[in-house]
Amino acid sequence: MELADFIEKIADEQDQILFTEAFQAYNSKLYRSAYIIFWLTCAESLKHKFQVCARRGDSSARDLYQKITNQEGRHAAVDKAILSYAQKYGLITDAECQQLEYIYTMRCIYAHPYKTSPTKKEVEYAINTIMSIVLTRPPLFTQGYVEELVSKLTNDECYLSDVENIVRSTAQQWLAKIEPSYHKMFFEKYIQENELLLASPVVLFRRRAQWILDEVLKKISFAAYDDEEWYNWVATCPQTILDVLQVESSGLRQIGDRARDYLVNTILKSAEKAPEYLNILIPYLKDQEFLGHNYTIIHSRLLELPLDVLRCTQLSIDMYLPAILGALQSGNFNRQNEVATFISRNRDSISMLSSEQQFELGIRIHEAAIHGAFSAQSYINAIASSPNEYPLDFIKGLVQAVVVLDAQGRCIHVYWSQIKVLSSLFSNISDARDLIENINKSIQEYFERGFYSVTYKKMLEEQYDLNQCNWLTLQ
Repeated sequence: MELADFIEKIADEQDQILFTEAFQAYNSKLYRSAYIIFWLTCAESLKHKFQVCARRGDSSARDLYQKITNQEGRHAAVDKAILSYAQKYGLITDAECQQLEYIYTMRCIYAHPYKTSPTKKEVEYAINTIMSIVLTRPPLFTQGYVEELVSKLTNDECYLSDVENIVRSTAQQWLAKIEPSYHKMFFEKYIQENELLLASPVVLFRRRAQWILDEVLKKISFAAYDDEEWYNWVATCPQTILDVLQVESSGLRQIGDRARDYLVNTILKSAEKAPEYLNILIPYLKDQEFLGHNYTIIHSRLLELPLDVLRCTQLSIDMYLPAILGALQSGNFNRQNEVATFISRNRDSISMLSSEQQFELGIRIHEAAIHGAFSAQSYINAIASSPNEYPLDFIKGLVQAVVVLDAQGRCIHVYWSQIKVLSSLFSNISDARDLIENINKSIQEYFERGFYSVTYKKMLEEQYDLNQCNWLTLQ
């Protein structure tokens, strides 16, 4: 055993002084002296850890340190008390306390010269035990500090900044100073206290808890709890867990089926009041294998939600297109106008749809305009002024709505009032030849079959040459 191998592992330089003296006695085969000084090194190190934590603001550590110094002031024996306080505070575990109590007991025996002297192996056991349990560990915070910290975070608005990167950086500093075995305690106490604050008008508490708890979970990981434990957590603190999953939605895969079912039900139940929670589900909406029985439930619920709710989420338009198409075909002007306004404000989202979806959306919007939805009509007029900014399949749908086809694909009606709008549209769009030809063909076949009134034909003949007219380029 070499002194250098131990010195570099000792966390506190102050502990190196006594340890060096003890090791010199060990090398000189003065095993009794070595054993006693090694114990003194252990006791003084524990005492100093209380002092350091007290200086950092831990009132529990400060109280315990004061008790130690008071006993010393009365010249009372404090070694056993130090062990008890260290166990209570969390510097050492119950099992570690028993190991150190054995060394302390033997130190009391070996301190008497008429008693048996320790052997070399016993001294080496004391060295290795004290090193691993006490000397190699920095003075980290434990239970008292954690409880104080949670209290400040949930009661004092001004205790911490409201800037995300600062909050996260500070949380990382706290976690580095807290004994790792108490990280779970921090998570548990904070999540419970934060859940009680959800009715508080101070949104700041909830927001910074979201960032801090995410940092804690990065340390302990979702695997720190089994499936049953996660179910208990989400059943007890659902809103806080959902806040955390908004930051780290991958956690939904790691909490077990029962907990996931509980959260999915909570998200869907509160969707209209808290649509932001729907964002947690976005990465999984197309993963039917993962969602299982929740897949149909989720997608059915999405179709029932108002567009103003969906608009508050990060859902892509293809996720709730059926709801949009249903509103456009409802015959309800308010719903039709709402959809047209929504689509006009989210123009880029149209390109996220498939060609078939773009085509159908174009038809339904134009149909709504034809039947009197003023926002839809205004939207089509706006498109006509800059059609090249929209996907071609969407434009094709708008054009197709001008003619009504039967089940055999034959034209049975033409909305002449929209011809002028499309005329403007086609004067600005490139690569429109095939569209013009298809619509002209449908209209020409419509006249050839003659399924319209004489009065209707006479009115058209007064304005157009029905055999020569290119309907979509009329001025």
